[in-house]
Amino acid sequence: MTHIDQAAINKALAIIRNFKSDWPGKVVDKTGLVHIANEDGRNTPLLWCFNDTHPFERLAEALGPDQPLIGLRSAHLTRRAQFRSTHIDFAIADRYTDLIVKNFAGSPLFVGGNCQGANIAARIKENLFLKGFDIPAAFQMESCDLQPFAGRQTMLFGEQSHEYNPYLLGKDPKPTWQVIFKEPSVAFLNGGHGEYFSPEGARQLADILLAKMSEAQPSFEAARQIDLVADFSVLTDVLQPGQPVRIKIDLRAEALNKVSALSALKLYAFWYSIDRLWAETELVDLDCKALNSPKEIHLTAPEKGGWNLTLYPAIKGHGPVSVGEARKRTQELTVGEAS
Repeated sequence: MTHIDQAAINKALAIIRNFKSDWPGKVVDKTGLVHIANEDGRNTPLLWCFNDTHPFERLAEALGPDQPLIGLRSAHLTRRAQFRSTHIDFAIADRYTDLIVKNFAGSPLFVGGNCQGANIAARIKENLFLKGFDIPAAFQMESCDLQPFAGRQTMLFGEQSHEYNPYLLGKDPKPTWQVIFKEPSVAFLNGGHGEYFSPEGARQLADILLAKMSEAQPSFEAARQIDLVADFSVLTDVLQPGQPVRIKIDLRAEALNKVSALSALKLYAFWYSIDRLWAETELVDLDCKALNSPKEIHLTAPEKGGWNLTLYPAIKGHGPVSVGEARKRTQELTVGEAS
């Protein structure tokens, strides 16, 4: 595994702590990294990862006193652009996860974030899911770096967001969403990227979030697990950008009776960059006859650089299965040089 630069992470967290020194609400932890507003609210808390200070205050006010809001901050502006990477963002998310587990263990949580914060929130969501947290619904705003989730997922985009709204880019993401999320939905906000936390924008966002959360009350039980495991090894000696990557995949299902829709089985490849703030994804059709026997598939290599590849088996209408096992089998690969 790639060595994580702990000094860089600690520096980023120290800067985040300084950025959060004037956040409203209550400081939850001794590190000063987790805040909560509307603490006495009766509703299930919403955890949100923001990019800046004023959005936390405005969203908390718009949500109202009955809706607790746990506020985290992304690493936005903590490092120069050439030194930012998804790898470091995920390491920060893992630190946040430890703090959330320590301070909110046993509580169901809604989880969401916007822009760079959405990527961190997605990692936290997956971490909490693996730790047995009940996540009735999740939100991802202005971000298409999609980690799968076996639950209710709402994708939020600006109606004039030409950089992030896939529909304005001529794409139809629903076929993918229907596989990698158990219950996907989409909602649109007025304006373009970065314009959603004006007082009016925050109220519109709050109305959408409150409606979605009211539809998804805590179930107090983890999403159904299916015992389906994907072992894989890379057969291509030198990976080149845009070229096929030969992968030997061995899908094992110990309890086939748990799998009700093998004909809808697919493999979701999630590549995230070790060198920069980027991720790429690919959805591969799988023949259910491939179960319990090795098979070769082809993926498309991303751009030059260092990458972390995770392969998630996923079933339409259920989302990813055996997420923990998929995370254990992740591999780090170099594109553009001999591996």
